[in-house]
Amino acid sequence: MKVAFNRVKPADFDGLFFGNSGQVWIQFISIAATMIFAFLMTSIILSATDLITVIRVSELEENRHKSHPPQRNRTESPVEGNLKPDGR
Repeated sequence: MKVAFNRVKPADFDGLFFGNSGQVWIQFISIAATMIFAFLMTSIILSATDLITVIRVSELEENRHKSHPPQRNRTESPVEGNLKPDGR
């Protein structure tokens, strides 16, 4: 089986378990590059979005909601949605 495997895939492309530890470093560098790319692209998208609209609310607005949380409608049931006491 190993002979057929080597004919299809040359031995110099084997991974860590078959003696090519350099492949692990190539994959590690690829993972690190992907993480850096994702971070940079996310930062660029957030910066562009921040130019168009505000991403975070102001401290005043945030503190106002902490001290006075939004009130539920008295007829609204948290389980059944917006039902009135008589079930309609």
